[in-house]
Amino acid sequence: WDKQGFQFEAFRPQVMDVDKPLPHIRLDAALEFLIGDKLR
Repeated sequence: WDKQGFQFEAFRPQVMDVDKPLPHIRLDAALEFLIGDKLR
């Protein structure tokens, strides 16, 4: 199992300029991470 690795979604905000709009986040990935086990 130690050679398979894991794939985690990056939810930490990226470093940005203060005068630029926020980037799009993947709500589908966020919902899957938060409540995915309840939907199965």
